Amino acid sequence: FRKAKIQVAESFGKDSLKAQLTMADRIGAKYTLLLGQKEALEGTIIIRDMETGRQETVKLEKVIREIKKRLKK
Repeated sequence: FRKAKIQVAESFGKDSLKAQLTMADRIGAKYTLLLGQKEALEGTIIIRDMETGRQETVKLEKVIREIKKRLKK
């Protein structure tokens, strides 16, 4: 993400997912990336649109391209 010049804030704490999403909303994140154990095993990541709440699962190798595409909208 750094090479792609995409700003990132990360949360690896033990807070609940709801608390982490609330914090992302508070700092004005347009999208959140959710990577749990299931996604890590499958080589995927969830992109969540913070405005609409819609989520889409994408392959890890495509996440930067997808985020760049969405940020251009």
